Amino acid sequence: MVFLVLVLSGCGTIKPQQPVIKSLKGLSFEKIDGEVIKLNATWEVYNPNSFAISIPRINYKVLLENKEIGEGEKTSSFILDAKKKTDISTPLDVSIIKLLKLIPDLIKKEKLNYQLLGNAIFEIKEIKIEVPFENKGIIDLKPAHEWVKKYKEKIIPKEMKDIGKDVIKKGKELFK
Repeated sequence: MVFLVLVLSGCGTIKPQQPVIKSLKGLSFEKIDGEVIKLNATWEVYNPNSFAISIPRINYKVLLENKEIGEGEKTSSFILDAKKKTDISTPLDVSIIKLLKLIPDLIKKEKLNYQLLGNAIFEIKEIKIEVPFENKGIIDLKPAHEWVKKYKEKIIPKEMKDIGKDVIKKGKELFK
């Protein structure tokens, strides 16, 4: 009898570990729909458990420089294999208006802080658990800045350069 109690109480203490978002591997453009830029984000996620986890739904929001710029929800179920990294693609709707407010940061800074906040429903052996998650990281803008410098003459006609400076100046004044 004591053995049975010990075995059963031991089973109750096995707690699944939360999967870990290792990195934002990439963003790809899908389309512009009204005031929203539709992107696809690819995340590398690690399942530290010795068993697979099914995730039927996640919802999340993305912040840049502590300002919310977008949100998304993935409602198609996916599996995180045990003790493995998995690439997960999720839709991300970014507000054009909120992104425009970040133009001064995008121009001036070489790196931006991002934060991903959300909730995931985990299914483990037919038990559903809602778990909040958070991931922080840095987006390196240096390659984008170098690309713009390299191709500026080809993509921005000389007549447009002064107009662009005026737009940036007005944008900075507008979003102070």
